[in-house]
Order: sequence, then C-alpha cells, then structure tokens
Amino acid sequence: MKRFLIAAGIITLVALITLSFLPGFGPDQRGYEDESLNTIGPLSYFKTPQSAVLTTSRLLTEGDWKKLSQFYDQRDSVVDYGTLLDGSYFRTESEDRSMIRPFAPEYRYLKTLATGFEDVYEVVVQGTAANGAPGLPGVFYLKRYPEGYRILPNQPPQQGTGAPQ
Repeated sequence: MKRFLIAAGIITLVALITLSFLPGFGPDQRGYEDESLNTIGPLSYFKTPQSAVLTTSRLLTEGDWKKLSQFYDQRDSVVDYGTLLDGSYFRTESEDRSMIRPFAPEYRYLKTLATGFEDVYEVVVQGTAANGAPGLPGVFYLKRYPEGYRILPNQPPQQGTGAPQ
C-alpha cells in the first residue's frame, strides 16, 4: 500500500509540473517581473502587450519617468524626449483622467488589434467608472521589434482597420 501511495504521489507531482508549463496554467500576469531589469543601455522592451499595460501602469503610479521613457520609441517621433524624462508628457496632474498618456494607471488591458502598419498594434485598455461600471476604453500603440514591444508616442498617420490579435 505504501508503494502505491508513493507512486501515485510521484505521478501526481510530475503531472502538476507538466501542467504548469502549459499556456494558462503558469504564473498569472500578477506574477510578472519587469523584463527590462538588467538591460544594458537606454532601450527597454515589453514582452507582450499585456505586460506593456501592467508595467506602464506601475511606472505611471510610481512616477518613474526615466524608466518609462526607456520604453518609448523615439524613431520618427515629434515628442521631445525631455518631456518624457521630466514627466510633463504624461500629464499626471490632469483632472480629466483621460488626458493621462498613454492611459490612466488604473486602466487594464482589454485587447490588441492589428493596424494597417507592419508590426504596429493598437492596444485597447479600459478603466472603471466611479459606480464600478466599465468606463470608456482608451488606446495606445505598440511597435513590435525582435526584442519586444515599444510604445509609440504618436498615433500612426492613418489608422488601418483592426482585427483581433
């Protein structure tokens, strides 16, 4: 009987370990670690659009403008990098929460849409109203690179039709 219980325990342990590696069974987004830690240089990348929302929300809440500015793609941007570094670009003191860039820190990831531009994605986020009902959605844009995703400070010139990613 003891051998049976030991064998059953080992089989159960192996099955649980195997399941933990399957998508959806591992650590959830709350267990997400900032993938830009130990990155050499001023550029940082997000692994996924979901992690972009989580990390950006945290950095907006902490007011870590220097770190947040490292996730911004400045290529072809009209946004002055100095306004990213000093936080004035983000308008965190705005009474209207919709004026915070790229979105208010309490917003959560909703979905990702493809755009008419290669490797540019529209990320839809949504907050909650004071009564707990879903608030108006907001959007921001991510550019995908081999290393990961970076935030585009400007909306692409022409919006393509989006399809769920």
